[in-house]
Amino acid sequence: MIRNLKVHLLYLIAVFVIFKNISGKPKNQKCKTSGTLLYEDMACKPITKASRKHCPTSYNCDHLYENWCEGSERCTLKGRTYGSGDKIPHEETKHKCQAGCFCKAFPSVGASINCALMECPQFIGPQQQPENCYYKWDLDDPCCPTGDICPPFDNVTKCMVDGRIYLEGERFNPANTCLNCVCKKGYNGRNKTPFCEKMSCYVELSFPYEIREFCAPVYNRKYFCCPIIFLCPPHTEMALDLKVPPSSEECDKLGILLYEEIGCKPIKNNPNDPCASSYDCKHLEEKEEHCSFQGKKYKDREGLPDDAIRETCSSGCFCNADKLGSQFTCAAFDCPEFIGGSPLEKRECIRTYQLGGCCSHGQICPPFNNTATCKVDGITYLEGQRFSSKKTCSNCVCQKGFTGKYETPYCKRDSCAVELRHANDIKNKCAPVYNKNNVRCCPQMWVCPSESDIFSPAQKETAFIKTCKFGEKEIKNGQVLQTNLEKYGQKYEIKCDCQLPPLLTCIVLRSENIKH
Repeated sequence: MIRNLKVHLLYLIAVFVIFKNISGKPKNQKCKTSGTLLYEDMACKPITKASRKHCPTSYNCDHLYENWCEGSERCTLKGRTYGSGDKIPHEETKHKCQAGCFCKAFPSVGASINCALMECPQFIGPQQQPENCYYKWDLDDPCCPTGDICPPFDNVTKCMVDGRIYLEGERFNPANTCLNCVCKKGYNGRNKTPFCEKMSCYVELSFPYEIREFCAPVYNRKYFCCPIIFLCPPHTEMALDLKVPPSSEECDKLGILLYEEIGCKPIKNNPNDPCASSYDCKHLEEKEEHCSFQGKKYKDREGLPDDAIRETCSSGCFCNADKLGSQFTCAAFDCPEFIGGSPLEKRECIRTYQLGGCCSHGQICPPFNNTATCKVDGITYLEGQRFSSKKTCSNCVCQKGFTGKYETPYCKRDSCAVELRHANDIKNKCAPVYNKNNVRCCPQMWVCPSESDIFSPAQKETAFIKTCKFGEKEIKNGQVLQTNLEKYGQKYEIKCDCQLPPLLTCIVLRSENIKH
């Protein structure tokens, strides 16, 4: 229950980023980038003191509390109230790329707005954008592109914003504002209509229960407009462990590499989200007698091309398919450098590799005067040496021209070969186990269900439920399995939960040698 309906929400919410004032910014934008946009989005009334004429010091959000106290069976959106079952006008939600929205009451957690995601024709199906073209956007239809613009660009309007040039139809966000803009004819550097419009956070769509529980909005230090997550009491420690929604470069922290490799399709809560929230792996449910590798099917006794598996240090792989299970049988490479062959000329020499290869293809010796170097995570590598980054799931070879970007021809995605070595684990819906590293690339091992598994119940009920499969069991987000596993002469304590469906995600908490 809410104890005091008259308490202003601003004083109950702690903002976890310090706002840095930037001189010369328009006053209204200065207010918005200090956190006012959240309250404007919820139609709260600003309260301003005489000493601060321009920016509110707090907000009155009584209209929200009044609705919550009537049995929590009402939804609010931009100052309007909807009862359970009421439809939300499409105009109110199109900027969020959602449609068919309606208010629904849940017995134990209150009401929330439920929507279907809009899919843009350009991003589904086999069609491809013409080469060197770019998508054209319009503020009136901010969810999907309105067309393509292709070269030559001689007569295309160009907009200079914050030292960068945007072409006609391209979207941009001016620095130190909370605006969405599109480059159009007539733009003269003034960020106003018809070129720009105020952002909409839609916190009542994305975070209805967090607002109701007086949770605190958390902002990106460089982006103080819309909150990216909320921090909730009383489970402060649990909330602090939440990951800030990652940028596209940080999706590897979630464990997406495994799903990429087995050919699953990413599913996003919002088309603009950088990372998938779950994956569609229905093709793995098929009962046909075949093997799968990187989204392709192979019949019994059919072989894999060696080029497709060379970097996994495997060769001569073929499918063994029957009713009991299907898996590949492979021969493993023994590289000469690991079995006493191809010795180094001198101790100071280093072995060199090619991207996508398994074994060393040569060596270089000092002096290294004309040898390229690559500095990664504080370590210097010489030309031809292999390296990987702590930030991404990439394997790389140092070459001339490397500038720190993990892209071809210097790097390629890791290959875990899970379908070659763990086909039955995947089919039986076992869970991948990762080291407690910054990124989750190739699983260290797998854990399979047993009758003794006990999952702790979810600490907090939510209307937005993720479900993972663990054998025949369905595990909801919030449920946790903590168990021990003995493998490779080690005893591992692991923790598993539903983070990125359809498989559970397990992390090694600690390990120790098994004493005999």
